[in-house]
Amino acid sequence: MFGLFWCDFDPKTGLEEKLRLAAAYFQKKHGQEPVTCYVNLSAMAGESTQAAGMQLVAHRSVLPNHFILSIESEHSRNEAPS
Repeated sequence: MFGLFWCDFDPKTGLEEKLRLAAAYFQKKHGQEPVTCYVNLSAMAGESTQAAGMQLVAHRSVLPNHFILSIESEHSRNEAPS
């Protein structure tokens, strides 16, 4: 998987803003917009499955306040990161 690991521990910043900043950095670094973002299960509580133009995928192996941005869609993969 081609991607970017991102951490943001600021309690004042909401999920959408954190992901917007991560996506902007991804775009600047890789010249492409990310499609999918793997998040901790707790990040999805009451949240949409879309944010900052990315599909959000909850996965138990992603730590809280950590995000994995990818150019691959969840549908193009057979499994999430382990």
